[in-house]
Amino acid sequence: EPLESTGIHLSQVGIELFLQLFSLHGDFSAPREHYNATIAKLYDDVRDFVQMHYWLSQRTDTAFWTAAQAAPLSSALEHRMKLYDETGMFDVLQREAFADTSYYHILAGSRRLPKRAPLFAMATPSSAVQRILDTIARQNQTAVAHLEWHESAPGFESRRRTA
Repeated sequence: EPLESTGIHLSQVGIELFLQLFSLHGDFSAPREHYNATIAKLYDDVRDFVQMHYWLSQRTDTAFWTAAQAAPLSSALEHRMKLYDETGMFDVLQREAFADTSYYHILAGSRRLPKRAPLFAMATPSSAVQRILDTIARQNQTAVAHLEWHESAPGFESRRRTA
């Protein structure tokens, strides 16, 4: 359950940040302000990531999905999507929430691509990009060739019969 795991993650980050900032003695006003601002930004980033996931979904089979897609985006997510659509980049994301790559996976998987590639990507010779992609493809093929089939796992047959 993605939302439950996100809740557990938020709790863990909150505890770790608390332990980093606070001691048993001293003035708590600066650490408290930093903690509250950091956690608030983290919750906002998680909200936006989850909303983006629902918003991009192609499901329309229930009232829930229809409403999720029609819900207004937060101003931060709206800004983030406009920036991505124009440049393929994101503004600064809270590192404890979701990395840029998480956004890229969801967006590309939903077939939402930016209007153009970032300039630094366009400056890379296409032959260099092709060599990298070829290397990745070979590594994937090698990894797949060495994977065992589920059926080869000890006790697979007996587990399948009792399931």
